[in-house]
Amino acid sequence: MSSDQERRHLRVSVRLRVRIRSEEGEELLFFTRNVSLGGLFLLIQPPLQTESQLRMELLTGREAIAVKGRVVRSEEYGCAFEFQDVDSETTERLRSLIATLLDRSASAVQSIAHSRV
Repeated sequence: MSSDQERRHLRVSVRLRVRIRSEEGEELLFFTRNVSLGGLFLLIQPPLQTESQLRMELLTGREAIAVKGRVVRSEEYGCAFEFQDVDSETTERLRSLIATLLDRSASAVQSIAHSRV
């Protein structure tokens, strides 16, 4: 089975800031490459090791969405992060974020299409 068939959630390409606090209390900021209800791809170098677990906050501009999970795949420029133990409130906040991002993308595509007519 291909990785596309194994995906359970729609991914949205988006560059969101992500805040991670180190064990020493230092605040680190990174960016996403994409986000879904099930996880995100974090642009981070060097990438974290597979199975690493951490807590982070997605900074949407309007709010911070706290999530925790584990690294399921590492690549040269970052790692795929799977959310774990997501409560229903956080799921709804993620769902709302993704819906907003998709609406913006659809509006941008329609704008481009109308400008070429």
